[in-house]
Amino acid sequence: MASRQSTLSSFFNVSNVRTAQSSEKKTSYEIKRKRCWVESCGNAFPGLRDSENGLICGTCERHRNLAGSSSFLTGCISYRITTIQAHFATASHIRCRETDMVAERQHEGNVPGPMDAVLNRLSDEEAALLKQKFNTAYFVMHHEMPWTVYPNLLKLQVKNGSNINFLKSYQSDKACSRFGGYIAQAVREPIQAALQEAKSISVMFDGATDCSVSEVEIIYCRLVKDGVPREYFVGLQELEHAHSNGVFSAINEAMIKFGCHDWLDKLVGAGSDGASVNIGRNNSVKTRMMEGRQHVVFTHCVAHRLELGVLSGIKDHPMLVTVQEMLYQMHKHYHYSPKALRELKTIAETMEDRFIKPQRLQGTRWLPHVMKASDALMKGYSAIRTHFEHVSQAGPNQATDAVKGRAKHLATKLQDWRVLRFMAFLQDLLQVVAQLSLTFQTSSITALEYLDAMEMANLMLVQLQAEPGEKFLEFTSHIHQNQDGCWQFKGQPIKHFDPDRLYDFRNVAESVMDKMNARFGHQDPVIQAARVFDCKDWPRDRQALALYGNAEITQLVAHFSHVLVRRGCDVAMIPQEWTSIKASLSRRFRNAAVLPTIQEVLHSAGPDNIAHLIEVILTLPMSSAVCERGFSAVKRIKSDCRACLNTETLDNLLCVSLEGPSLERFNATRAAHLWWTRGQRQRRPNFGNESDTDDDDL
Repeated sequence: MASRQSTLSSFFNVSNVRTAQSSEKKTSYEIKRKRCWVESCGNAFPGLRDSENGLICGTCERHRNLAGSSSFLTGCISYRITTIQAHFATASHIRCRETDMVAERQHEGNVPGPMDAVLNRLSDEEAALLKQKFNTAYFVMHHEMPWTVYPNLLKLQVKNGSNINFLKSYQSDKACSRFGGYIAQAVREPIQAALQEAKSISVMFDGATDCSVSEVEIIYCRLVKDGVPREYFVGLQELEHAHSNGVFSAINEAMIKFGCHDWLDKLVGAGSDGASVNIGRNNSVKTRMMEGRQHVVFTHCVAHRLELGVLSGIKDHPMLVTVQEMLYQMHKHYHYSPKALRELKTIAETMEDRFIKPQRLQGTRWLPHVMKASDALMKGYSAIRTHFEHVSQAGPNQATDAVKGRAKHLATKLQDWRVLRFMAFLQDLLQVVAQLSLTFQTSSITALEYLDAMEMANLMLVQLQAEPGEKFLEFTSHIHQNQDGCWQFKGQPIKHFDPDRLYDFRNVAESVMDKMNARFGHQDPVIQAARVFDCKDWPRDRQALALYGNAEITQLVAHFSHVLVRRGCDVAMIPQEWTSIKASLSRRFRNAAVLPTIQEVLHSAGPDNIAHLIEVILTLPMSSAVCERGFSAVKRIKSDCRACLNTETLDNLLCVSLEGPSLERFNATRAAHLWWTRGQRQRRPNFGNESDTDDDDL
């Protein structure tokens, strides 16, 4: 009978119906049920409290730079016990709790911590050897070496008398890569603390494609620390999309991952190159950043604009086209022919002249490559010209017709006085521009330093219009007339010499200056107004000084009013403090030969309200050249031999390479502490197994 009932129940699917009804009742109950705060949870989960927005974890709130993007920072609306337990088991919460334990141990002086436990199990010698391994791993990362160098460096230390192999574990390249993550975190922590304490920040960013054909965005931040603007590497973020939303999302994700969740609230400036996705008028990263934040000053990198302006000023000059083609063909001739390079070296030694290999013309930046290529040609002129003349007259079996034709063409150009004269002028012109470009590429350049450098470059270009520069005078000193009445340059005969047109480049220098100033002419009014803090422009007359800069200060206060109020500044007091600063500095530096800089003005301002305004001005970025240097490091680290490096590992390597201290100043204690406390398994540094399989913390 029971079997018959079971069969009938199965036939009518009674059990499934009951299960469905039970599930529906449970779902309905869970929907209607309203969980609330229970006081016992505060005892069971230390640091947890209730708020209007939901549950807040006080431990994570005290260490936002370590907590990540947890909902328990802003208010978790779920009161489930499982949700709370899951949060307290996360790695980010454990990191925050360990930081509290370390602070408590340092405060009380007698609370044992994780490093105390390892030191109790390790002798002083073993602990010192463990730090030596971290120092070795840091050396590998800081000098951008592959992980496989690490075991060989340990063997080298053993050969030099160290007993570092007394600790048998963590001697492989995998151990070095594991150490790398904790070393990078130890390097990041001071930067994260500075970023957390900063009241105003700026970001610089740039994008590129690495050797594994991955689109990545590099992000830097700029802040004022101890009265000095500083730029720090934030991270390398892989792009999901290369449009403006994708770039902005990558920047936002990198800043949050770095521990700066409120970076948009602190943002006062941003800098990038001139790509339309970055600074476009309608839909760009610039428009995304300035949504609801009209005070943000977005600058197009001045180093990029300088190169574009100079190139547009001389690119249409026919002689520049000739010089560029000549330099390109010359480099091609020697770069792809070791035989030609050996012959050039032999000729230079025979003539007792300097052997200089012709330089590459193309490159990441046009200005320095053209300058180096032209300088190399002028220094090794005699040997290079003699070699091309020799190749152009070579026999049929010594060189092909194409090579002889190219050599004859280049030899003819090198005999032309007009080409050589333009190259000498180009050297002087590029020397002025190169000095300006190096100033623009300086880390932490301020708005005032940028304006001063532009003014100096304009004066040097005006001087170049009127009289020849150093390189041109050196060029003319090597031109002589022999006994036959022929003109020679460095002992080589030249053609088309015209003493009446020795220096007539006024139009070229004027065109470069006009184009360069046009690139910088439409400057942000905030940058122009910031010049009031440059004491070199202050009038000496007392009445004029009393009125100087008042309108600009009012303009700056109005523009950054939201930021200043957020910093706790009384904006109404700034005009009065501005007058006080003018009176104080004018009295102290009235007869001084060296006037104070904006940093000294900030120091003179003290903790007053105008100091907040000066800090905001110092935070504004003028150049994003630091991003280019970051990508140069990416190219060095992620070469074709290491193309499989993922973005996270590359980010750690970049952090240590760009921001890490020197090996002498590096302290491995913090990195070793992070490694010891954040592993999934117990660490066994004296475990006699070289495979390092006891450690799978990653």
